[in-house]
Amino acid sequence: MNTRRAIFFCLLTFQCFPCRLIAQQPFHFVEKITAADGLSSDAITDITQDDQGFLWIATTDGLNRFDGKEITQFFHQPNGWSLPHNFIYCLKRLPG
Repeated sequence: MNTRRAIFFCLLTFQCFPCRLIAQQPFHFVEKITAADGLSSDAITDITQDDQGFLWIATTDGLNRFDGKEITQFFHQPNGWSLPHNFIYCLKRLPG
């Protein structure tokens, strides 16, 4: 009788324990970022994260890179080596 209880307890423990680990939600940090914080516009059109962890935020007035502390803004420049315009519709992560 004691052997049956021990086996039942072990089976119950091993079946339920992994379920509890899977059921735990990962920690998500949420922060509100606005133009007052340095974003080029409050009108956000798309967001993506690159392999280095930077958040790229597309807006109706420029592209923004957020590193967790600071925002770097990118705008169209007439030199030909910049964004084609400041209204960024969407972002696409390229492999690599």
